[in-house]
Amino acid sequence: MANPDPAREALGLYIRNNRESAGLSQSQLAQHMSNAMGNKMYQTTIGRIENGERSLSLTEAVVIADILNIPVATLGQMAAPSTPETARQNYAHKIADATNSIMSSIGAVKSLVHASQDIENRFSGSKEIPENLQKLVAKIPGEQFIFEHAANVMRDLADEIHNLWAPWMFEQNINGYLDDTHDES
Repeated sequence: MANPDPAREALGLYIRNNRESAGLSQSQLAQHMSNAMGNKMYQTTIGRIENGERSLSLTEAVVIADILNIPVATLGQMAAPSTPETARQNYAHKIADATNSIMSSIGAVKSLVHASQDIENRFSGSKEIPENLQKLVAKIPGEQFIFEHAANVMRDLADEIHNLWAPWMFEQNINGYLDDTHDES
């Protein structure tokens, strides 16, 4: 029996988790893949892929990514053999993705705060909107604090990630993975 491949096992687990999140059984995923590829895919094959016992072809990876709505690049990165350099690069990508997601979330929270302020300014006490909506609008100023607090917590988290990981990534000569959301001063 061959030694297990940790990368293939991690890839299989990632596919299983995303399949389950999509509410698909192994049989349903196999059927969708059969329809997309034009050749038969079996539930047992999906099971072997998810258990790390079978590799994916490029075509299978693209089809699975499309069906499960996941980035095919992620599947490719997970399937790549792990070396210290690829591990550093993968960590750098994940850290940059996390930081960018947090910064995007902060932008969304700021938009909610601005929208709530705009609604409050335009419609507070207005007779143009139904009473149930007036009650909702009246709650917004109190709930605005929650949005602002969430934005501050996320901003602190992004700063912490950046301050802890950026020096390590630059030390490792991993360039180009951090966006310009933070000044290097």
